Amino acid sequence: MPFFEATDASARAPRYASLRRRAVSVSEVDAAKTAWYAQRRSYRRQRKCSEFWSERIEADRADLRKLWSSVNVLLCRGSSPHSSPISAEDFCRSFDDKVGKIRAATADADAPSFSRVRTGISLQFFTPFSVNDVVDTICLLPDKCSTADPIPTYALKRISDQIEPCITSLFNRSLASGRFPVSFKVASVTPIMKKPELDPTDAGSYRPISNLYVLSKLLERLVVRQLLAYLSSADLLPPLQSGSRPGHSTETAVLRILSDILSTAVISLLWSFWTCRRHSTPSTMTSSYNALKRALASQAPP
Repeated sequence: MPFFEATDASARAPRYASLRRRAVSVSEVDAAKTAWYAQRRSYRRQRKCSEFWSERIEADRADLRKLWSSVNVLLCRGSSPHSSPISAEDFCRSFDDKVGKIRAATADADAPSFSRVRTGISLQFFTPFSVNDVVDTICLLPDKCSTADPIPTYALKRISDQIEPCITSLFNRSLASGRFPVSFKVASVTPIMKKPELDPTDAGSYRPISNLYVLSKLLERLVVRQLLAYLSSADLLPPLQSGSRPGHSTETAVLRILSDILSTAVISLLWSFWTCRRHSTPSTMTSSYNALKRALASQAPP
């Protein structure tokens, strides 16, 4: 028996060695294949990211404000590090307290006053949206989106011609029923530091930024377009309002203030010149005339 056992063992040894070599070679091939797939996925991800930022920078080239905003996001400039000691409950409690303080401070405010609408102008219902209205509004949407969005905005723009009938039907049903979908009211809240020098461990140093679903913002833009048209035709918008109005900004507000100041100064100089003309000597009249001439020249366009 020992003879046969030794013979069988010596005969099986090369076979076991070949099986071990085969097992080692299979594991090495699987590892190499897994590494190759991971490298290919990484390359495709980098290529998509590069194509996305190239298209975004090319699209924002005509608007320097959007261009620098995209560059800052790409380079992660101006973003503050997240503070781990502050939990979501702390942020929620801080924001609720802030809203409560504002409500308490404005509880004794006077009731708002409303202007009367001219006869013959009314807004009984919203006009149903057309497919072209939805398509044009989608093209004007910025490429920002919420983290909860199932479809990014740039992808929505590319497939808008396939899904625009469904979106139009959904929005028109919302207008007909007079209900805003509850899911459209859900927002992704991101805390942003108010100033870089504030304490990052204090929840009061942050302000909330709410990002709604892209479809929610799309429906809002379509409704606001009709609402603003009605308010403008009825002269219900304050003439000095510069915020949230197309063609108005802080620049137009500053220009209006500057124009009022210069107009007041010119009127004052005219009154002084008229007074000097009646009760003063020729030399005083000459100095007043020169001052008036300089004031008028300062208002002349370059």
